[in-house]
This record gives sequence, structure tokens and C-alpha cells, in this order.
Amino acid sequence: MNLTDDTVRSLIDAMAAAMMRQDDEAVASFFAEDAVMVVPSARLVGRAAILEAGRQFNMQFTNIAIAVTDVVYCAGKGVVEWRFSETRKHDGWTHVMEDAIVFHLRPDGKVSYWREYFDPNQLQLV
Repeated sequence: MNLTDDTVRSLIDAMAAAMMRQDDEAVASFFAEDAVMVVPSARLVGRAAILEAGRQFNMQFTNIAIAVTDVVYCAGKGVVEWRFSETRKHDGWTHVMEDAIVFHLRPDGKVSYWREYFDPNQLQLV
């Protein structure tokens, strides 16, 4: 796969779209079998763990909205900034937060590393 800036931006946009559809299988398909995902509350190792975490998240939240604001990519490594919102199913509580992500891509375009940086306390009611 030719990983140009446009190709990488398209991959990030497609992943965000899958997250907004809450399509766990599609989201997991962007990751390598042995990928590592790190978020403030967990370290997930392997596509299966990432898939299960997505399923657990989507059981609790709905109305996912993601606005990609910036993608920078060079030599297999990149950074994405996006604005992410979600609504908790059991009480309708909605919040928005800004998220910065460091990611690594393999030559086949699969994510091997994904680390999210956000303040879990950054809660803005919509």
C-alpha cells in the first residue's frame, strides 16, 4: 500500500466513520493482529482485545460523533487530532472532548500502535 498523506487521511476518516456507525468489526479491521492500543484507562494488546473493548464501549454509548481536525504522517508514524462526542445510553448524558492520538502504520496500512491522549475529566456538556 502506498501510504501518502492523502491515503493516511482517508484511513483515519474511514476509521472515524466506522466508529460513528459503531461497527466494531470494521474498526478492528484497521488494526494489525498484534496491535497495541493505549488509552488512559487501559492497555489493549491484539486485535481481539481491541474488538472486545469496542463492543463493551458501544454497549454503553451511542450517538458517536467524530470531527477529524488534523492528521500529520511521516515514515510510518503519525498524529491525529479529533473532537469526539458520545451519549451514555442509560441516562442520556452527552459530552465532548478533544483527543490527540499517536499511531504507527505498517506498510500494509494496518495500525500497529494507537495511543490516545485526552483528559478524562475534560467533559463538556453538549
